[in-house]
Amino acid sequence: MTNPPETTGPDRRFTKPLLILGAALFSVAALVLGALLLANLVSGGGLNVEPGIPVTVEVRAGSSADAIAANMEAAGVVRASELEQVVADQGVASQLQAGT
Repeated sequence: MTNPPETTGPDRRFTKPLLILGAALFSVAALVLGALLLANLVSGGGLNVEPGIPVTVEVRAGSSADAIAANMEAAGVVRASELEQVVADQGVASQLQAGT
């Protein structure tokens, strides 16, 4: 009398193809993400305000220079890293304040 084949555990026939499929999907996702990041850098990095057009950005009293830069970046006015660099170069971080 022969024993029936064992049916517990993963089917080994599908392990290698599934790994290959997973690696292929991961590679495609990485390429798409890289292309999107590159397109974002080339197109201006998400800044969406035409030069010369007034934009209102709310700055809460007591906000740090970093917080102000983050708010302005979220509004599409300036890249936070660039504003932070200018503020640091000019030494004016303590002079930034809420208001118009």
